[in-house]
Parts: sequence; structure tokens; C-alpha cells
Amino acid sequence: MDDHKKDSLRSTPSHKGLLRVEIKLVNEELPFSLQTEYKNANGDFYKVGTLMFYLSKIQLFNSLTGESFQDSKSYLIEKSLNRTRLTFDVGWVDTSVVFDVLTLGIGVDSLQNSRLDHKGELDPALGMFWDWVTGYKFFLIEGNYRIQNTSSWQFFEYHIGLNPNYRIQRFDMVNRKLNQPIKFRGGKTTTLILEFDVAEIFKNPHTIDMSAVHSIHDWKDSYLIADNYANGFRAFVFY
Repeated sequence: MDDHKKDSLRSTPSHKGLLRVEIKLVNEELPFSLQTEYKNANGDFYKVGTLMFYLSKIQLFNSLTGESFQDSKSYLIEKSLNRTRLTFDVGWVDTSVVFDVLTLGIGVDSLQNSRLDHKGELDPALGMFWDWVTGYKFFLIEGNYRIQNTSSWQFFEYHIGLNPNYRIQRFDMVNRKLNQPIKFRGGKTTTLILEFDVAEIFKNPHTIDMSAVHSIHDWKDSYLIADNYANGFRAFVFY
């Protein structure tokens, strides 16, 4: 065994397990692909070229004891022609606690959204920062659309930010193989599969008419998309 592997084993805490998050993109339960033609609930056709969003404040809870694991970082998810980033490691979680609730934020929380000096995932150079007044883009989707009975494709872009559009989602933490709450294993990785249905951006609870709503850069209409994409996530856990 080389020295690097030995150091890695020595640095792995035996009383903690690693939480990994993997994003699974789907469209109406089928695998999602860029530049593939889809039909939304309004009957409009669309192709996605870029999809980016932040996840933040990932927290695990035991609903009976109140014990928790809390992570304050933000993570940028990206599916574009230039880059795919759908997996990230959150941190090491105590194996002595059983967790049955997960919460996370879609976007950047108000404290982080008010600062300009971030590096790493929140580095303004990554293209998800507007300005010191508006803060970050929480969610970005760009592509092309055409309405029914037409052949002309038009550009659409939804750039969603602003603190009122920050969404906290809650999920039950259940191991899908064992049908029981989650207990981390010492030195092992537990993967949270977070499925996001792109089709939900356009339909639930607001049906989006893309001929009327095809460009969002400010508060007007942004809550429609934020309400919708918040309903697009489902969580599954596997050891």
C-alpha cells in the first residue's frame, strides 16, 4: 500500500461516516439530457442548454431527540455543454445518531447572499453572481423554446435570485434498501440521491406559458419559477 493510501486511511474517522450527495436529473421520470426536445404542461416545446443551481444549509435531524448535523456551505450544481457537476461530499457525520429528517435550501441563504468576498463554490467568477444589491442567482436555466404549431425556436432564460425566492425543502430520511432511518457507518460513504425533475419548472403549481414568460432577470414572475422548481426535488438514500 502506498503512503497516500495509508494517510487516507489514517485520516478517515472510524466514528463518523461520509455524506455524499448525488443529483439525478430527470424529465417526467425519464433521464434528462441537454439539447433534447421536451414538451411542457402548457404544450410548449423546449430544449435546455444550461442548468445551474445552488444547494445550501444541508441539515440532518433526529426528530425524536433533536440531535442534528448541520452544514453551512453552498454547493453549485451544473449541467451544461462545458461542465457537469452533479456530485459533492458534504462532510463526516456522527455514527451514533440515527437521522430521519433532511432539510436543505435551494439557493443561497440571506447571510451568504449579502457578501461579496466568497471563494470556492460562491466565487463570483463562476457566473452566478449579479451585484452587491441583488446577490446571487439561485437558479439558472437557459435554452430554446417553440410554441405549438410553429417551427421557429426562440431563446429563453430564467435567472432566479433574491432572498424571498430562497426555498427550504424537508424530506424524510429513509434507506431505500432497508426501509428504515439513516445511520451512518464508520469510515463508509452514505449517498443521498437527490432527484430533480426538470419538467416541474414549468408546471407545478404554476403552468408556464413560455410565449408570455420566456425571460426572467428580476422579481417579476421569478416567484413562479421558484415555487415550481422547489416541487421538483425528491430524496432517496442508499448505503
